[in-house]
Amino acid sequence: MLPTPLLTAAALLLSASIEAGPVATRQASFANCLSDAGLAPVTSDSSNYDSLSAAYNQRLQPSPAALVTPSTISDISSAIKCASAAGVPISAKSGGHSYASYGLGGVEEEALIIELSNFKNITVDDDGTAKIGAGNRLGDVALALNEKGRGLPHGTCPYVGIGGHASYGGYGYASRMWGLTVDTVIGFDAVLANGTVVENVTKDSEPDLYWALAGAAPSYALVTSFYFSTFATPSNSIVFSYSYYGLSVADQSSIFLAFQSWGAEAAPELGVSFIVGTGGSIQFYGAMYSDRQTYDAEIKKLLDQVPGGYDESVQELSWIDSLSAVGGDLDTSNAADSRDSFFAKSLMSPEDTPITEEAITAFFQYLADTDTDTNWFVEVDLYGGNGSAINSVSLDDNSFGRRNSLLVWQLYASSSTYGNPYPEFGVTYVQAMYGALVSPMLDSWNTTYGAYINYVDPTLTDDQVKDLYWGTQYDRLSTLRTKYDPQQVFKNAQSIVPA
Repeated sequence: MLPTPLLTAAALLLSASIEAGPVATRQASFANCLSDAGLAPVTSDSSNYDSLSAAYNQRLQPSPAALVTPSTISDISSAIKCASAAGVPISAKSGGHSYASYGLGGVEEEALIIELSNFKNITVDDDGTAKIGAGNRLGDVALALNEKGRGLPHGTCPYVGIGGHASYGGYGYASRMWGLTVDTVIGFDAVLANGTVVENVTKDSEPDLYWALAGAAPSYALVTSFYFSTFATPSNSIVFSYSYYGLSVADQSSIFLAFQSWGAEAAPELGVSFIVGTGGSIQFYGAMYSDRQTYDAEIKKLLDQVPGGYDESVQELSWIDSLSAVGGDLDTSNAADSRDSFFAKSLMSPEDTPITEEAITAFFQYLADTDTDTNWFVEVDLYGGNGSAINSVSLDDNSFGRRNSLLVWQLYASSSTYGNPYPEFGVTYVQAMYGALVSPMLDSWNTTYGAYINYVDPTLTDDQVKDLYWGTQYDRLSTLRTKYDPQQVFKNAQSIVPA
């Protein structure tokens, strides 16, 4: 008879082999299911696995169970059925720019990644309705729509995928005039968690599913195409920048307060960012879709409140040239996408309780006093204010969580090389920067401030995810998750949890 320690060791080995057996069998069955469906899965044994699974944010590199690149909606349905049967979570990858690498499943999940690069259809009807495949990137969307004299409100980076951008919000300099990208979506083609294909889901045909998809799509279905209500492009666009350098904390604070009060009354045709950088630098940067006289009158209201000594640039451009001026070459086939290694946080500050002098001074004082070996910036986008189309949308119209924000902040720090390793202090540097700004405001803001999910922050707690991203929308979203995906087939670490 074996001694007790050896019996224990033998039992553990037997238990492990029993557990490993079914796991290995399930993995083989899963891979075979994908192969039998003609999907040619890429796994960790494949020579192209590392290149296909490389994360945009190199700080967070997932290890997907497999990646497939389907050509048809039927292929996607088959892939979903295979993953569901194997208990493997699913993530869709459009552009792959998720700050938390959720397009690759995130570091918490070994997911099946459904790469949508073959879904690049773009058609525009005579009434301006555009059907756009979820594999398109923003630059290519802008170019295709412009050929028809149409445009959408969307972000400035040409390489961002339309899939995640339109699913979770989507801000651009035309958003105060036209709304968020998601606000222009009038229908979806999608595949549900059970593999069912649904076409042109609208507010009238499927009100619950439409509402959930328009703001939180990745928790409910895999969207293959969006139907957008596009806009006639403006006849004139003005791209501008006003840049300061070497400012004191007091000057930075007073300039911000002037920007904040001016922004609350600014015309909706204006889109603008307040950008903070190293060395006491501040820049007003953006675009206005109007004639030059109207622009001059609008910007004068700000410039009259701030000190001189800024560098000024103002260009009158066509709509499409204004997008290129802000974002660079819109044709994403001309160069490969870049990568970064970074951490970011966001803040959506409410319209009815502006940031105080105390809070903004604490923020700038932190930046002045704290050394860092990161490449950082802070971008503050004007969302709300006079006549903003963003805040005119009801919470009942779609599931985007915040319609009360004046400003949306992005606090962002890259490694010094924009690659790994990421500095140990990088995350805490950004978190403390955020704390310096937010802590003085907490009592007055209570639950009215939020975070922007397209600047997704993987360090948020579950309660913070609910409160900051979704606010009062979460309960309905949770109920609808139970209706459409109770088994959480579509999953990442911050997905909506079923009720």
